[in-house]
Amino acid sequence: YRNIATGDNSTIVGSRNSAIAQAATAMGSSTNADGKRNPKITTTGINATIDSIDGIAVTTTAINWAELKADPTKLLTINGAEVSTEQQVALINSVVYGDNIAAGVASNAVGSQNTASNTVSSALGYNNKATAWASNAIGANNSASGFASNALGMGNSASGDESNAIGAGNT
Repeated sequence: YRNIATGDNSTIVGSRNSAIAQAATAMGSSTNADGKRNPKITTTGINATIDSIDGIAVTTTAINWAELKADPTKLLTINGAEVSTEQQVALINSVVYGDNIAAGVASNAVGSQNTASNTVSSALGYNNKATAWASNAIGANNSASGFASNALGMGNSASGDESNAIGAGNT
């Protein structure tokens, strides 16, 4: 099935993975074969355009997910970098199908429905999000959003810089 490696020196292995940034790696498989997954979207600004998709920093001209999904060309940047048409479509499709997404430079997303969206970030297991520089989310349903933070286990959130959340349900 569809694997997309659009970043220079990026690597993909498995089914439905996206390595969008330079030297990024995505391995494993998707979780939503029907393509009906709805991501967490944030908006800011006067025009309230989308600025984050599942923790991935984006610039868009879309005001809601339905609009962006229908027209991926409204996605202008990922993590501040301008994107090609191929990268626009790859990110939107990866989000709706629950693919592993490695969108940060030298990032790694391994397993199923993981997102590593910042430089040297890693998300391993199931539904983990590593969204800050040098952050790691390992296990299931973890979020590492602080600089050099680590969330390991099940349902942990490490949001402070250089913080660690280990075990289950810790912040």
